[in-house]
Amino acid sequence: RCPLVTSRANVLRNMGQIWSEQAKEFFEQGKQNEAIQAIQKAQKYLKTAAELFEKLGRRHGEGAAKRLLGDLYYWAITNRMQGLTLHDALECFRSARAIFALEKTWTPQNIKLRIKTCLSLVDILCSSTASDNYQEATELLEEAEGLCRDHLDPDDRTDFERLLQEKRQR
Repeated sequence: RCPLVTSRANVLRNMGQIWSEQAKEFFEQGKQNEAIQAIQKAQKYLKTAAELFEKLGRRHGEGAAKRLLGDLYYWAITNRMQGLTLHDALECFRSARAIFALEKTWTPQNIKLRIKTCLSLVDILCSSTASDNYQEATELLEEAEGLCRDHLDPDDRTDFERLLQEKRQR
């Protein structure tokens, strides 16, 4: 039963990702209503996938689904889509970050996902003017820099160091 449910959760996460991409395509084509419907479908799939992964104790799958949801929310907000707030995106990324921090496996893929999650949070925090955001953004950059320095091989490190430098200048 567990492999079947895990497979279903993966399918749901993939469907959410597909609908997220579809929403972006609709938006680029000027089809606002279709984009909103695609966002709603993606949101449903990703939330359900995260819940299933959580029930299964598959923390990485849960975190990945929440990160995809955060990406979708942030994209929707930056493109002035109605019904979502920066708070929604922040909560998804903060939740994903907390989940990834519990990871016991330190694969390059997991480290990259953690770094990208920190950087996404920095982007969101820097887009708001709240004064306490600066401190959190600084701490996230330090966390990402530490992960990059301590856990990535030199080739991967170079790409992320450039990104980190850009974020630091903001």
